[in-house]
Amino acid sequence: MSTPKTVRLSSTSTVERFRALVDSHPDNELYLFSLGKACFDSGDYALASEHLETAVARRPDWMVPCVLIGRCAIELGEIEKARSYLARALVLAVAGGHEDTRREVIRLMESLG
Repeated sequence: MSTPKTVRLSSTSTVERFRALVDSHPDNELYLFSLGKACFDSGDYALASEHLETAVARRPDWMVPCVLIGRCAIELGEIEKARSYLARALVLAVAGGHEDTRREVIRLMESLG
């Protein structure tokens, strides 16, 4: 009996898959987040930020997209935007008891100088 092979999607096909899901379900925040994360993973930080900001606008207490928007902003040289979203993520991390995320956010904020 042969072992099934795992197929790894390229970041391009992942972006396309989530873009299709967002197109067919534009009100789904999880699909927006997933599309933003796929764009982030493929290095398209501007597009990632756009999708993640839309998701956060619909669900303001969502910590993970705030961290990713901050990371996108760092990559794009948008330091004040990074500070703003990372500060928001820090508040959410502390409120939710997310110690690992709190440490990550503090490290990112310290890297901004």
